Amino acid sequence: MYSSRRPRKRATKANRDPSSSGGGVFHSAEVLVLTVGPLLALALFAFLRWSRYGVALRASAENADRASLLGIPVKRVGTVAWMLAGLLAAVTIFLRAPLVGVPTDGSLGFGVLLYTLAAAVMARMEDIPVAIMTGMGLGI
Repeated sequence: MYSSRRPRKRATKANRDPSSSGGGVFHSAEVLVLTVGPLLALALFAFLRWSRYGVALRASAENADRASLLGIPVKRVGTVAWMLAGLLAAVTIFLRAPLVGVPTDGSLGFGVLLYTLAAAVMARMEDIPVAIMTGMGLGI
C-alpha cells in the first residue's frame, strides 16, 4: 500500500536540535564548533601573549640558545608546547567527530594534515591569526 508519509530521517547528534538563524539552520554541533573554536583561539592568543610560559615559549622558538642563557628552561617549555598541542588536537577531534565522524581505523587521514599544513604555510609559519583565518577559510 502506498503511504503519503515521507520516510523519517534517523535522528543523529548533528540533526537533532536545529536553531534557526536568519536564512539558514545551524545544528547544535555546528554552533558548538563555531563557539568553542574562536574561544580556543583567543585562549591560545592570551596564553602566548601574557602568560610566563607563553612568553618563554615564544622566546624559545625564536632563539633557544639565547632563551637558555636568559634562564628559561627550554626543555620544560618544549614539553609544555607539546602538551598544549596534544590538548588542542584532542579538542579538535571531539569537535570534529559529530560533524564528519571519526575513522574506524584510528587514523585521522591525510586530508586533515593537508588542510592544517596549508593554513600554516599560507601564514608563513609565523602569524597565528592569519593561520586561524586561513584554516577557517579552507574548512568552509
